[in-house]
Amino acid sequence: MRIRIRMIMALIAGAALMLPAGRTEARDLTFQTPYQGDHVLNSALFKPWFKALEKESGGRLRIVFHNAGELVSTRNVLPSLMRGRLDMAGVNAQHQESLFPHTMAFTAPYLTRDSIQASALCQRALTTLPEVAAEWNKVGKALFAWGSDRSGLFSTKGPILSPSDLTGKRVLIWALSQMDQVRSWGGIPVQIAPGDTYMALERGLGDVFFGPLPTGVAYGLLKLERVKDVTVLPATTVFLAFVVNHDVWNSLSDKDRALMEKSAAGRSVEAGRLLYQRTNEDMEAMRKAGCSVHVLDAVQFQAFKAANSTLLANWWVSKLEKLGVSDAKAFLRLAQDMAGETPGAEKAQGGI
Repeated sequence: MRIRIRMIMALIAGAALMLPAGRTEARDLTFQTPYQGDHVLNSALFKPWFKALEKESGGRLRIVFHNAGELVSTRNVLPSLMRGRLDMAGVNAQHQESLFPHTMAFTAPYLTRDSIQASALCQRALTTLPEVAAEWNKVGKALFAWGSDRSGLFSTKGPILSPSDLTGKRVLIWALSQMDQVRSWGGIPVQIAPGDTYMALERGLGDVFFGPLPTGVAYGLLKLERVKDVTVLPATTVFLAFVVNHDVWNSLSDKDRALMEKSAAGRSVEAGRLLYQRTNEDMEAMRKAGCSVHVLDAVQFQAFKAANSTLLANWWVSKLEKLGVSDAKAFLRLAQDMAGETPGAEKAQGGI
């Protein structure tokens, strides 16, 4: 019996010696995306990246992907991340504005034309401005940032080619930050949940929907006979970042942290490019579905921008001041100057 026990112990010891030196156990890390289903960043950025990370780490880093709302509600993403309920997440700064006062300057209207410019601007702000970096460092380890692509006006009441075309019309919106912008155009803002967009237009609860251009395809708006005209507007900048919980980040080995940081490099550019390409594809799908897609010329664009001039000069500065930005006017000007220096997909045409 003793001989048999010794033989078993020897076999176990030999097996242990055959294991790779320094190998740690694989970890399943939760990640919740800010997007639903087959969104282009889910299918073409996050999932392939996570697969590559698992392979490059020898199986140590396994990031388990979850769609928006699957683990926690959209509004609870950041609190859940900070408390450790989520290990990683795509965080939208606008959902917790009080934590990101300086970051909010980069979500002002008319800063960017498209997602390529918006993503580059967000990444630049995150990596070069101490005020912005400090805000994100309080909530976790931000590996990269990105922005949104062009927005649009989906109309059931004919073409919208100037602010006067919106006078008296009910404009469906998702975010409170859009309210004053719509009012400055002469429209009547009606806030709804994103999932209610199709129903609201179908039932005539609004005349126009103001939101991301890909909504037309993603939310099935092209199936509505009422929606016949779509007006293309500049990117409504949303500042998002890929954030890792601090405790999770600190628990990773130096090797794995370095691997994640290296693999995150360039993801901001990739996100901007993917969003821009998908929006172009969606615009073509709108045309094929019988929608008239209106791209504003320089004069038409300036009319929309001029209508929002007071909003930018007064309301947005006041908003930043209330959030705690000491010299809000100067910081907003800095954001505008940085945007002007950041190239987009196409050359500016009258500011668009």
